[in-house]
Amino acid sequence: MFRHIYASLSERNKTSFSRILEFVRSFSRVEVVSEDGNPVLNSRGNQVTRPCVINTRSLVLSDDPMVLLGTINLLSLSFV
Repeated sequence: MFRHIYASLSERNKTSFSRILEFVRSFSRVEVVSEDGNPVLNSRGNQVTRPCVINTRSLVLSDDPMVLLGTINLLSLSFV
């Protein structure tokens, strides 16, 4: 794992980082439903959600991470 200080990044890398951050934040949480399609509620009556699964390895190794947008959404929704 590599960690970088944002301030020490070049302008190009800051732009790339901002695009990836925006991309990752664009995913909404997946609503959990029961096998018969009914929403699962918590003890307060709120819809239970879970974060989307993002394959970060594919994201990092991709020539164009934005191409993965459709693939990741389809994979996340298939697990509902």
